[in-house]
Amino acid sequence: MRRQFACFALLVCLCTTIHQSAAGETGSEPTVDLSFLTKPGKPFNDGDRIIFLGDSITASGNSPTGFVTLIRNAFIKAGRPSVEVINAGVSGNIVPQLQERLGRDVLDKHPTAVFIYIGINDVWHFHGDLGAPKTAFERGLRQIIADIQAQGGVVVLATPSVIGERPHGGNGLDAALDIFAQS
Repeated sequence: MRRQFACFALLVCLCTTIHQSAAGETGSEPTVDLSFLTKPGKPFNDGDRIIFLGDSITASGNSPTGFVTLIRNAFIKAGRPSVEVINAGVSGNIVPQLQERLGRDVLDKHPTAVFIYIGINDVWHFHGDLGAPKTAFERGLRQIIADIQAQGGVVVLATPSVIGERPHGGNGLDAALDIFAQS
């Protein structure tokens, strides 16, 4: 339970503490305060492996100022480089593709925690016959979770965001995304 809460806290931290540096310089790189996670004996211990699994949103987290890079750098800066942070995001992926690469990209690495952010392409591409129907999405995601948990890894699911970033249901696919997110 402690690790599950810690993983949730990490996700909340990602969403709420990325900010401009304390100097407040325009154009400065974003920073993130993960000090509560990087101390020895805290949610992640030396030798732990954290994997971010998903689509292009996850893949972009590996950019120089992306969320995966910020987390990785926070552990390094805290003198905890043995907490390994791995990006397993592939642009355009849907749940069946995550299933296909789960062994190679996740299970073979024996993760401590896996953050999964998936669903947008499953809905968006489904309307173009390339995504996954809700039943395949749900069944596949449940299998991914079960496989990770069978190895002792903690799974944290992130609810997929809006498609096209149109507020207040302005995108017709957002309602479908809400249904998938409740699977």
